[in-house]
Parts: sequence; C-alpha cells; structure tokens
Amino acid sequence: MLRAGSLLSLFRTLRAEKPDILHTCLYSAHQIGRVLGKWAGIRRIITSQRAIDLWQKPWQDRLDRLTLPLAHTVIVNSRAAGHVTERRRAQRSARRSSSSPMA
Repeated sequence: MLRAGSLLSLFRTLRAEKPDILHTCLYSAHQIGRVLGKWAGIRRIITSQRAIDLWQKPWQDRLDRLTLPLAHTVIVNSRAAGHVTERRRAQRSARRSSSSPMA
C-alpha cells in the first residue's frame, strides 16, 4: 500500500488501490474519508459512530449531516450513538423534503 501523507496523496492512494471498503472512525476521518472515498469511487463507505459528540460546534454538526449520506453503512456502539446518527439523517432528509416543490 502507498503511504498517504496528504489529502491529495490519500485520494491518489484510494484511487490506485481501489479498496472494496473504506471504514472511517472518529470525526475528522469521517469527513475526509466520506468525501475522498466518494470522489475515488469506493464501492462501500462504512462509518463507525462511537460517541454522541457533545463537543461538536454547530458547524461541525452541519458538516457531519452533509457528509453522512455519503456513507453506505453506519455502525454504532450504543443506543445514544444510534439516536445521534438517526437525528442527523432525519434533519438532512427533512431539509431536503421541505425544499422540494409540492406536487
């Protein structure tokens, strides 16, 4: 495997190696991995939600909601982490459906 020392080299490594799965864990890895994985054409992006992220600022919560749909699967280790993930997905879906024109 090639060494990933920057975002560009990580993207190049993902494109060159073409792993079947990209598994992210922890906040920064989620954001970077989801986006770069999508751009690199990774077939399955898996995110592990391990905390309820009380430390997050509002902009970090929004960024997580924006990138969460790029993950194919979210693994949680507690009900609380599952609730956080579902809330973020629901907020994203609600915003999408409320901005859609009525038929």
